[in-house]
Amino acid sequence: MVLVGALLINYFRTINRIDREQITAAATEQTEAQKQAMTVEEVVKSGLPSTYTVKKGDSLWKIAEKAYGSGYDWTKIYEENKAKVSNPSVISAGLTLTLPKVEERVVDHTVVKGESLWSISANICGNGFMWEKVAADNSIPNPRLIEPGLVLTVRCR
Repeated sequence: MVLVGALLINYFRTINRIDREQITAAATEQTEAQKQAMTVEEVVKSGLPSTYTVKKGDSLWKIAEKAYGSGYDWTKIYEENKAKVSNPSVISAGLTLTLPKVEERVVDHTVVKGESLWSISANICGNGFMWEKVAADNSIPNPRLIEPGLVLTVRCR
């Protein structure tokens, strides 16, 4: 009688453990599938740094545009994922990339003679292509004409 009782207890423990393992495995698979289906915007909303699974038609430029608001920030994604990405022009669907958190730096700059928005962006942000953002942020109607003494707010990431 004791032997039968011990066997029954052992049997039910084993069944419960198997059920728990199956439920845990299914939940993990579902979470991974949900994460892979997330858009760049959803990943960014959940907080950076985070991971993003590349979809068909993605490029580092497109991902950076959606994640940071500027395609020029593709270099930050590439730097973070150099070990996984041998050619930044070619990324394949299913690849998991780390999207780093990019801190924004704000600098007030007074224009001096001979400067252009390109040179200001290159000197302050390390990226001359940010000149368009500087022009937009400061509501400059003609970016080719900036006067010495003009105080610009330069936002860099």
